[in-house]
Amino acid sequence: MKTSTKWLLGGALVLIVFFLIVFYASNVYVWMMGKVTTLLIWLVIFVAGWLLGRFGGKH
Repeated sequence: MKTSTKWLLGGALVLIVFFLIVFYASNVYVWMMGKVTTLLIWLVIFVAGWLLGRFGGKH
């Protein structure tokens, strides 16, 4: 494969990825916020459990 063909394919791939990102940006944002929210909830639960176990009253 010639170098010019590689550059042409690479440029086309970058252009396609750019258009897909622009077209689906709102969907990706909503999906990521759902995942981040879920991760934060699990993190809060874990930290609360760890703090209760670490500093909770021991009899």
